[in-house]
Amino acid sequence: MVGLSGATDGFKLAIRYFGMPVIPKTSGWWSLYSDLEALNIRVVQPENYGVATHLLVIDYSEKDVVRWPKLPKTNRFLTATEPVSVNPIQFSKKVTSKFHRVIVPSRLSPQSSNTVVYDGGYINPLRYSTVFSNDGFRQGCSLINENKLSFASQSNYILRTKFIRYALKRDLNLTIAGKNWTRGVLWTITKIMHHLLIGIRAKQIKFKFSDVVELLKFSLSRKRVETICAGVVPDNVEFSLKFKVAIVIENESCYFSEKLHAALIAGCQCVYVGPKLNPLDFPDGFLFQSEPHPASILKQVEEALQTRYVISAHDLKKHIDDSVFFRENGVSRRNAWIAKSIFAWMSSDHEYPPQNLGSFT
Repeated sequence: MVGLSGATDGFKLAIRYFGMPVIPKTSGWWSLYSDLEALNIRVVQPENYGVATHLLVIDYSEKDVVRWPKLPKTNRFLTATEPVSVNPIQFSKKVTSKFHRVIVPSRLSPQSSNTVVYDGGYINPLRYSTVFSNDGFRQGCSLINENKLSFASQSNYILRTKFIRYALKRDLNLTIAGKNWTRGVLWTITKIMHHLLIGIRAKQIKFKFSDVVELLKFSLSRKRVETICAGVVPDNVEFSLKFKVAIVIENESCYFSEKLHAALIAGCQCVYVGPKLNPLDFPDGFLFQSEPHPASILKQVEEALQTRYVISAHDLKKHIDDSVFFRENGVSRRNAWIAKSIFAWMSSDHEYPPQNLGSFT
């Protein structure tokens, strides 16, 4: 396997990836192996953790701590790819204090004295390598996400729920896909209690009684939700091909994820709730930015549905290939930056974030 080795001279890095010992080849993080190897940092397999000099954790898992190599805090690094809404525990002081450096995905993420920010890095060309045309005759709109709960103040989970109910009341031609959208009240109550306890433990909580009421109302309307729900789909992009507009509501409005990229290559227009983006970075007629409110989202959806959008696969691919935005926010640039940062932290005790790490183009 590229980048994996046993005991060698120089730095030896153990990596835990979402609680696993190896980064899958299909992951956007795969090229991190070669970036580390180019800097003479050897990645060791679990059977050789005894010779590891440092540890990199890619998204913290509480159950995985017992599998870490025994190293001092000064030799441990964490990169939090999931935001606080998805994994609030890893932003708690109890967790961040276990690491020498913590890389977070946005300047609006919870931060502490050892935090380093890296914006972007979610665009993976290998994951979505095929682009699709739009002949201008598509109809309807889609929203693809798992139905999740979070009591973090930054979370947009409840916004998705509110928008779906709002759209149902106005008979919008909407189809949703993903896990758990048609769950009942008992499941919802159980999840509310579970995530409330997680938020309290992580000290990342914003409790609103009105949100609980909204979640329960959504569960009570599950029969109506079933009429527009496609359930779990095998491929998000192939599913989106059926629709004119893709509604993308980021988990938090402070960062953008691969969902935006998926909507673009599917040939859809995108109604987007997330950080403010420059429309000039995208094909004309693609991006409709919305405020994080159901009425604003619906207004942008209606405008997108009325706006003609035609693009060939050739033109779409050329736009993506030539785009500075997609290059600067790609996984390759992120992985190279993280590898150089880790090397700098391993090599010196200088102040951070590391300076003069170079430009990745």
